[in-house]
Amino acid sequence: MGSLSIDREQRYKTIQLVVQRLGLTAEHTVLDVGGGTGALPSYIPTPNFWSCDLRGGGPRHIACSMDRLAVREAAFDLVLQADSLEHIPPERH
Repeated sequence: MGSLSIDREQRYKTIQLVVQRLGLTAEHTVLDVGGGTGALPSYIPTPNFWSCDLRGGGPRHIACSMDRLAVREAAFDLVLQADSLEHIPPERH
């Protein structure tokens, strides 16, 4: 069985394509769970991009655990996660 090698740029461009197909616009709000202060916001066409994790910071960052989100239900139009599940211990999946 072969391996699937996709670099971060390819992964984020794939997410960008999915977001475009969903029809998100600048008015929509997006939450990247486990996103910290990564590069993903530059691929999503909205100034309403938030991230949440235990680290990171900035004006649109929520400090919280991925399994205990500190946001109210339906607060965001899109919630996504990329590049962070591998940091969660298996017993917390």
